[in-house]
Amino acid sequence: MMHMEPRIAVVTGYAKNPEFIKTLLKSLEAQSWSRFDCFIYASPDCFYFLKDEFIRNLNFQCFHVILGKNKGFAGNNNEMLEMALRADKYTYVALINDDTIPDPLFLEQLVKTAISNPNVGAVAAKMVFYQPFITITGYTSVERKKDGRNLGVRFYLNSRFSDSYYTKRFYKKGFGRQEEDEIGAFRWTDEKFVVQIPVVAHAGESYRFRIFVAKNAALGEQWLMLKIGGFRTRFVLHPLKNFYEFNIPAQDIANHCYDIIQNAGTSLKGTGTIETGFGETDEGQYDKACNVDLFCGGACLLATQALEQCGLFLEGYFNYYEDSDLSIRIKQKGFHIVYSPRAVIRHYHAATTKEWSPFFTYYAFRNKIIFAKRAIGWSAFITAWNERLRETWLHFKRYIRAGSQDVHERARLKLNMIILKDALMGIARFKVKFPGK
Repeated sequence: MMHMEPRIAVVTGYAKNPEFIKTLLKSLEAQSWSRFDCFIYASPDCFYFLKDEFIRNLNFQCFHVILGKNKGFAGNNNEMLEMALRADKYTYVALINDDTIPDPLFLEQLVKTAISNPNVGAVAAKMVFYQPFITITGYTSVERKKDGRNLGVRFYLNSRFSDSYYTKRFYKKGFGRQEEDEIGAFRWTDEKFVVQIPVVAHAGESYRFRIFVAKNAALGEQWLMLKIGGFRTRFVLHPLKNFYEFNIPAQDIANHCYDIIQNAGTSLKGTGTIETGFGETDEGQYDKACNVDLFCGGACLLATQALEQCGLFLEGYFNYYEDSDLSIRIKQKGFHIVYSPRAVIRHYHAATTKEWSPFFTYYAFRNKIIFAKRAIGWSAFITAWNERLRETWLHFKRYIRAGSQDVHERARLKLNMIILKDALMGIARFKVKFPGK
């Protein structure tokens, strides 16, 4: 089934934050490609939103399903994929996370890439982080410890621009590990430190930056110099003060902010996968279309003919690696996966499942082991399983050193032991689901 202008089924899900899904749907209204319908899945406690007037007044048709239970990314999307395939009028299905903002040309560019070759089974988008970033460079005096560390200031993680609540940070240089005190989470800085912090572009005359830092009590007078885009300041830290605020001229921010890439295609590497370009400043280095190993399910286009031949997501994964597994099966059937650099989408990243939470850790590492066996082979499986075994042994030793009293280490040890056990069980249990079966 082909059309001069293919019709697309856009699939997304509503998880927790109504502002995310509203922002996404508004961006879909602005798409240059209008031949699409939208399929939304939601949990029972989100039913009220789907009755909202906002949904009924969209300029495209929107179908929605209240799920009986949460089947994770894999199972939830499979329900929508089956609905779209049964309709028998869509050439492609676009999967888009609700915590995203697609560029107005997003769908059009995905389709252009897909129709360029009849053997294209999937198209991977260019994903950048939700907001632009700006580089903050700091300099301070330090306490030189006997263990080799240089302790400058305590840089608290809630430092931010006043109108940005996006918590993603990239600590590039001169920071220690995350710690906590009575004020909150912080990292010790070195003599020089570099961090990338998100900023919301606006039309005002200035930006307000709020930095939370604490003076090193072991030092006498301590100063801090900051370079924020084109803005510079130097001040002395007060021993009883940990909050400082600056108004920065708009041009000093607007001329220095940039996007950071999350995913420009995904590659197989070692025992798992790696997101091309992750954490890199977008300077056009990934602006050429090319074949890639895998697509990211957070923003992609799938050919319905590929799904009919290869099956849907493997629901045993629940969350993470289900897209990589389907990518392998698509390529095994002779289809190509192509990266489309002009199909740009902003992604919040880990909005539903908090990064490094127990949920995130369990599924990410359990599924990495299972995927290594299914996609690469026994050697990769053994390597991946041993990596997690070494991590488990490390937590066991920390737990013993703490006299079996550290509840956090006990929880980490238990979680890693469950990961090892469930990975073995999953390899034998997982089955591929085909449409209509």
